[in-house]
Amino acid sequence: MVGLGIVNSSFDADKLTGSYDEIVTVDNTGAFTSKVVATFTGFTLNAGNVNNTGINSTYVLYAVLEASGTASATSFLATAASIDIFIDTGVSAPATATTFAFGADANAAITWANTADDYKIGSAPSLALNGAVDLIVPAAFNFFFKDFALTDTDQMAGEAGTQSGKTFFTAPADFYVNIHSDGDINSQDVATLAGLAAEAVTTGSATRTLSGELSADFARPVPEPTGLALTGLALAALGLVSRRRKAA
Repeated sequence: MVGLGIVNSSFDADKLTGSYDEIVTVDNTGAFTSKVVATFTGFTLNAGNVNNTGINSTYVLYAVLEASGTASATSFLATAASIDIFIDTGVSAPATATTFAFGADANAAITWANTADDYKIGSAPSLALNGAVDLIVPAAFNFFFKDFALTDTDQMAGEAGTQSGKTFFTAPADFYVNIHSDGDINSQDVATLAGLAAEAVTTGSATRTLSGELSADFARPVPEPTGLALTGLALAALGLVSRRRKAA
């Protein structure tokens, strides 16, 4: 079901795990901007690892999230956001692995290197509802993305075959999805984010970088292509804070 030419088997998964790096900037008006790079590292099914997926050995799946909105000491409200999901096919040669560096603040563009063997597989351009991040312990967040679309034209003209989202994700055929993701925020990141708005009032702007682990769960097992797409969108809920899943 995976059309990369490097993974030719399908599997079921109910969780996708990985890590993220983020930069957040708040200005003295209370407006925030955030950029997030998330890298997927594995799949699980019924709390057990799923093997032979090819992820990180034959390809890397990563996502880039940008969000903006308003910030205070008690909450962040994202009024606009987008997410793009990419494949890096150069993992067999470490020298060609994709790397990135954040700029001086979240308003600056991310600097990328070794992206010649990467291609976009899908994106979501907007939120269905404003994304809410509650910074009062025990903190939680809710994000809804809409209009996820796969790329349907060849993204790597120099390679044999068609490299696109629709050849990577072969099922289900209908990829119009709205995603809801929620979870808990750990106390360290709550304190970090809660102080940004106050600092920006006196300094003009305040910037912090964050990193952590992430996961996304599904109500039932889904084929790997669907799971990847859904989880990419679920990163909207991971873009502002470190996440710990609620106990089932």
